[in-house]
Amino acid sequence: MSVNPAALTGQFEAATTQPTAPNTRINEQLLNFNFNQNRITLKCRLYIVKALLFRAWDSNGKADPYIKICLNNDVIIDDVKSRMHNTLEPIFGK
Repeated sequence: MSVNPAALTGQFEAATTQPTAPNTRINEQLLNFNFNQNRITLKCRLYIVKALLFRAWDSNGKADPYIKICLNNDVIIDDVKSRMHNTLEPIFGK
């Protein structure tokens, strides 16, 4: 029995080619997307529960910790009025 090599070549190429994923076009669009011209607003939720191994700053060996959060040199949260006095392990999440 003889086999026609031309017939096998077409079947082999069809079997080895992988179909393109539908996400390929989307990934290419994201790579070419200019985020500087088209800003996206994202929300992030941050939970600060407790500080451990806090450094003592006061003369009595304790500290008065508070939360201050900065993003890109902008102060987002400055909670000085909720300062906790004379503690090295503050619990912020109440």
